Amino acid sequence: MKEKHLRSKIIKFLQEHPKDSFNYKQIAKALRITDENQKALIRLILEDLANAQQIEEVRPGKFKAKEQFVEGIMDITLSGAGFLITDKFKEDIYIPPEYVHNALDGDEVKVKIIGYSRGRFVGEVHEILKRNRTIFVGTADLRSNYFLVYPQQKTIPPFIVPFENVETQEKIKPGDKVVVELIRWKKRDANPLGKIVRVLRHDDPHKLRNEIILIENGFPTQFPQEALEEANQFPEQIPEEEYANRLDLRHIPVFTIDPADARDFDDALSIQQLPDGNFEVGIHIADVSHYVRPGSALDREARRRGTSVYLVDAVNPMLPERLSSHLCSLVPHQDRLAFSVIATISPEGKVIKWFPARTVIRSRKRFTYDEAQETLEKGEGQFFQELNWLNNLAKIWREERFKRGSLNLESPELKFHLDIEGVPIGVYMYERKDAHFLIEEFMLLANRLVAEKMAKTKHKKQPFPSVFRIHDSPPEDKLKEFATFVKSLGYKFRITKPENIAKQFQKLLAEVEGKPEQYIIEQMAIRTMAKAEYSPKNIGHYGLKFKYYTHFTSPIRRYPDILVHRILWAAMNKKKPPYSLDQLSRLCKHATLQEIQSLDAERLSLKFMQAEFMKQNIGKIYDGLIVAIIKKGIFVEITDLFIEGFIPSEHLPEPYVPDPDNFKARAGDFAFKVGDAVRVRVAEANDEDGTITLELAE
Repeated sequence: MKEKHLRSKIIKFLQEHPKDSFNYKQIAKALRITDENQKALIRLILEDLANAQQIEEVRPGKFKAKEQFVEGIMDITLSGAGFLITDKFKEDIYIPPEYVHNALDGDEVKVKIIGYSRGRFVGEVHEILKRNRTIFVGTADLRSNYFLVYPQQKTIPPFIVPFENVETQEKIKPGDKVVVELIRWKKRDANPLGKIVRVLRHDDPHKLRNEIILIENGFPTQFPQEALEEANQFPEQIPEEEYANRLDLRHIPVFTIDPADARDFDDALSIQQLPDGNFEVGIHIADVSHYVRPGSALDREARRRGTSVYLVDAVNPMLPERLSSHLCSLVPHQDRLAFSVIATISPEGKVIKWFPARTVIRSRKRFTYDEAQETLEKGEGQFFQELNWLNNLAKIWREERFKRGSLNLESPELKFHLDIEGVPIGVYMYERKDAHFLIEEFMLLANRLVAEKMAKTKHKKQPFPSVFRIHDSPPEDKLKEFATFVKSLGYKFRITKPENIAKQFQKLLAEVEGKPEQYIIEQMAIRTMAKAEYSPKNIGHYGLKFKYYTHFTSPIRRYPDILVHRILWAAMNKKKPPYSLDQLSRLCKHATLQEIQSLDAERLSLKFMQAEFMKQNIGKIYDGLIVAIIKKGIFVEITDLFIEGFIPSEHLPEPYVPDPDNFKARAGDFAFKVGDAVRVRVAEANDEDGTITLELAE
């Protein structure tokens, strides 16, 4: 073995056993090296590494890894264990529950490496560098001279709140939901110290639940007065001088296509056929950056929120309503400011040329997705010709994208029929059709073109600092887990070269389409993927198979899009970059975390609504599929409803012997595996915590 290779193996071995020390013979034995010359080389390498202070010599001839500390973001699981997400390691670092030490989900922490197990490093939280959030919701319980506040998150012990730490004037009754602010929680403190800042009371239980979800996920539910005042200062009409500074496109037929319940329209399309047979396409995006200026109260609040949050029955907007639903929204029959991508495109879908421009537009029609789809299917109606041209181009690009290995992992969306009081009375799957794909492809085009322009722009011979939407290839350990999982269902998934993995996913997803296990495999495939994120460092987008990609098309609901608008405008005008790389790194990290929090809030909202719906169906029997097996029981998806419930082990025949690593279990005389069809009865549904408890019906 060459010295360089042997050196890295020795370092890796010592890092994997950070608590222990070894002499050269023990290391040789562990590395299965028997050659005496190689053993002698190990001894020399150890002495050299110790002299270079890369490892420690704890006593003559005995060496160990130097204490290693890693900084990153904590991801806490329901069991109380955690994973440190860090750029320093390929895999997340596992933190056992007893070593989490008061760190909370999303906290920025310093972790000490203490071991290596099952293919990943194990760590202990050494220091909490920055709290992800300090505001929590809990239930108040009155004691003699203080309150105990029991958090919604069960892994956090109750807050101690002395009476002098109550800032609200409202009288607090035992059982009230309150907002508590974390003041102190040191490593040795059993309970966090807090102060009560608000009492949450609503006549409408759905509004109370939504407010709790938002606060628990770190989103404010009220705008600062300063931001509201700023929003109210903008005139209703666009100032005359603004028309002179923009490309006036009000003569061009423009329309929007959005969900039926959308209140903000941040993108619109136009298309005209040119005399040479090519098309001039306009992708018009709300010019939010005109209103939200850097450093303003609106900007500070939008940056803090990072994104709008879309719950099942409510929206928590990133911007005050006067901007999000009115001045910025591309509503029909009103002049609106836009940032447009104007492209000349051949009938075969080739982008011949394009340019970005600040524009004034006037939408002629607001389509819902269903209305646009109906127009396409009937072959007639207002803007049919334009919709048909756009649809034909979108189909060409979509087909080309999938040929390159782009992945489609979006399942039909679960929707609810709500009565007048917001109670769910029915569920259905909303399937995306051509009208959705049309909008998707043109937004992808605008994002890709802008990203490529930014990636190739220079300032003083240096890359122009910008924001990219990046997506890394799937981690190897997750790919192996996925391959094992699908094998248990009777399918093959070969882990080959990285460039062929996407084709493997495509092949498998095509194979399972329409089969009962389709949803399970799609969901597991999504979990296998790396998370997309924002970064000033471009590595491309694995899932879309784009070399350059960003987010430009939704500035009403995403803060990174506002950043991209500002950066693009500066580049177009040959101005200095508005942000440094360090600034963008911090902004991108925060925006990524806020996006994750918003998805958690949306999932929680869906979970609560599912439980509320199933509460009306206690005792009913359904067909289901086993989707996961854990030590505490079995998760089952009710196939007709796409709603997941849980069979606790105490509801199964004894003895219950789970084998999660092989996706199977035994319960009494019965054998179960993931993908098995089962009949289940709804035993309980709790809309307080979103749990649905099932039991075997047969």
